[in-house]
Amino acid sequence: MKRDIIAFDDGYFLPSFKSLNGKTLLIGVLYSDGRIRRIVHDKILIDGLNATRMIIDMAENLSLYSSNPVIMLDGITYAGFDIADPDKIYMETSIPVITFIQYPLDLERIKHALVKHFKDYQKRYDVIRRVYTRSTPLMTAWRVVRFYSVGLPIKEASTLLKKLMTYSPVPEPLRIAHMLASTISRYAILKGYLP
Repeated sequence: MKRDIIAFDDGYFLPSFKSLNGKTLLIGVLYSDGRIRRIVHDKILIDGLNATRMIIDMAENLSLYSSNPVIMLDGITYAGFDIADPDKIYMETSIPVITFIQYPLDLERIKHALVKHFKDYQKRYDVIRRVYTRSTPLMTAWRVVRFYSVGLPIKEASTLLKKLMTYSPVPEPLRIAHMLASTISRYAILKGYLP
């Protein structure tokens, strides 16, 4: 069954932007038949708690142009330590969500950093721990990665991910979203459009 991908990634930001001191871009890409069909973007506060809501709104917008979408997230954290909760995104949109995790996470180190910097550390950590501990390893031609799927069977999600790994272990829609977010945010900082 053909699936359109709605992929999300965040942009670059300077260290001085952390702790609610600046913004970067959140980019959503509708990818279908090997091509970018649509792009949406918005500014997201560094270390805020807006990623889940923003992804829901952007995905609902992009899903209007697709009959069979899947949301694909590049990890669990966005714009520093903002959290994208795939279960909540799926619950509100009814669109299946795959969270792609490229590298292993050190949960103890993450918890320590959250405790040090955030009063609401438990809320953030609970989502990271839940998603990561329930994620599934996936062997690729490059290395083992992990993913968490909600609303889509694990076998179908793993097949879809492998099919989209064209040039690297990063699925092509996420690779494109990452390149766009990184390039445009760097340009926006240089020109003074961010924060």
